[in-house]
Amino acid sequence: MTRKNSATTLSPLMPGSRPPPPDCLRTDMKDEWRRVVGRMPAGWFPLETLPVLEQLCRVTCYARHLGAWLDKVDPTTLPKDEVRRFKVIAAQHGKWVNLMAMLAGKLRLTVSSQVDVRNSRARFGTDPHSVGKPWDLDEFEPKS
Repeated sequence: MTRKNSATTLSPLMPGSRPPPPDCLRTDMKDEWRRVVGRMPAGWFPLETLPVLEQLCRVTCYARHLGAWLDKVDPTTLPKDEVRRFKVIAAQHGKWVNLMAMLAGKLRLTVSSQVDVRNSRARFGTDPHSVGKPWDLDEFEPKS
């Protein structure tokens, strides 16, 4: 009797497919989900990354909403009692943006997170196993 692999039988996604947005997201968050998923190759988001992607879409929309409010306000012309509100919203916006960048990095959506770190030292000539270092060369020595 052949035994089925439980991981493939329970998975709602076919390998290489694009996951649909969860129903719990708002419409703008679902649109963000579709934009992110549509930009990456099919199969980029395995099942275990979907909760992180959900939070990224949520946080991105929150940051956009606060950013739009901040764009409409000139802090130099605000009354003193409104400056405190501006500072609180600006601080919260900064937190959302930082969280958004961290989540995007975890999902390998940013350029810097897609670089193969194993080869990064060799690209910059700092590989400890390289043949020689520029300061070891004799061509800069004065000839006698």
